[in-house]
Amino acid sequence: MLGQMKLTTDSRMLPWKQIPRWLQILRVAMIAVWSIGVASGAAAFLLQNNVLHSPTYGVHNFRNLFKYKGGNFYLTDTLYDTYVPLQTTFVVSLCLGIPLIVLNQMLERRIKDRLLDEQLGSVDERMDREERGPD
Repeated sequence: MLGQMKLTTDSRMLPWKQIPRWLQILRVAMIAVWSIGVASGAAAFLLQNNVLHSPTYGVHNFRNLFKYKGGNFYLTDTLYDTYVPLQTTFVVSLCLGIPLIVLNQMLERRIKDRLLDEQLGSVDERMDREERGPD
């Protein structure tokens, strides 16, 4: 399966059908973690943006103190209970996503190097080809 692929030295990801199953699982996990992180980060950003329109003193339903951009704002129970998990999910996704990307890139690089070595042949074969020169 791996030896049948023509390899170039570009930085693109290997095609899905030509990578081992464990790397496919790793790639799906990486994409899922980043998708969750981007979604939760975007939602947390929108909520933080709306915080600026919240009252700066506690009134009626606005009971939860939230410090943001140097000011004290008060949020409703619903907004506060939504923000805390979103922020936590975003941070956890970053902490998991970055190592997953690094691991995926390292493993793909190893597979690309192995495929390139298979295509070029052993060192002795390479040396013989270079010594012959163009005929």
